[in-house]
Amino acid sequence: MNPWSWLATSITTAVLAALFLLCTSFWDELSAIAAHQELEAGLQSVLEGSTSVDQEVLKRCNEYLSRGFWMDPFWEEFGMLKRAPSKLELDGVLTVFLLLRRGSYDAATNKAKQSFNSLAARLVEDTFHGTRAERERSIDQILSSLEKTRGLQIVLANMNIELAKNRALIRSAIDRHVLVARDLADLLSLAPAYDIEGTGELLTYSSGVLEGLPVMRRLPDGIADLKQLQAELEKLGAKVKVSATDQYAVFKTRFSRVSALSLEIVADYKSLNAAKEDLRKRQGSARSALRAHTASIESQLRVFLLDISDPRNYS
Repeated sequence: MNPWSWLATSITTAVLAALFLLCTSFWDELSAIAAHQELEAGLQSVLEGSTSVDQEVLKRCNEYLSRGFWMDPFWEEFGMLKRAPSKLELDGVLTVFLLLRRGSYDAATNKAKQSFNSLAARLVEDTFHGTRAERERSIDQILSSLEKTRGLQIVLANMNIELAKNRALIRSAIDRHVLVARDLADLLSLAPAYDIEGTGELLTYSSGVLEGLPVMRRLPDGIADLKQLQAELEKLGAKVKVSATDQYAVFKTRFSRVSALSLEIVADYKSLNAAKEDLRKRQGSARSALRAHTASIESQLRVFLLDISDPRNYS
């Protein structure tokens, strides 16, 4: 073969091979950019609550990462693999995002520390974009924000403990009132309105001589005085159970004692319910603060993930 022909053939082959590699790389880059745009749209959909986190976003992200043009060994000669994060590292950042969406704050914080430490070790100064310092600041800011969620969680946990104690005290007040109701029922030969299983609130008369006392079955509210009470008891076929010479004096003493106990329990019950409402309001504010803080972290993670996974930042 003519040496010149062989040289021309070799040059042509080399040029065609280079063009093929260039076209392949260019096509891979376009595919990566398109998939990156899908990832961006998917993350936004998740933030808007209109997309399944587990299925759609992971599908789009993994599809993009598997096509990332910088993963091609051809680009290793140009240092691309040293600057671009690995699929595992990008998956780690995405996992932090998904854990936050599920409310797994401690798991998200631990995963972020693990993933971001690996990322920080790989970051080198990008001559073309100069993004290392910015990304390091983003990492520090995200980690700091994640740590703050611990404090907000502790506040909520303490409020939950307080509410549990409050509910127990309210239950105790109701149980004590049931005992007072039984004493009054025994005194008047009636049955208390409380069921055997109890109830979730106090049952008391709202007016008259029985105001603040436990409700008795069939005995109406608004009885003006003891004389009217006696008349109502006679209508119901009930009578005062007092075995003493001076029945009226003994009845008044027992009635006053039952009334005092009931009013004391009612006051405790009202105070406990007021405290419960205050706790619920503060709990709602704390939850809103945690949701707002979480949304801020999710936004930071979204921007960071899209930045480090954008193929245009490594071309």
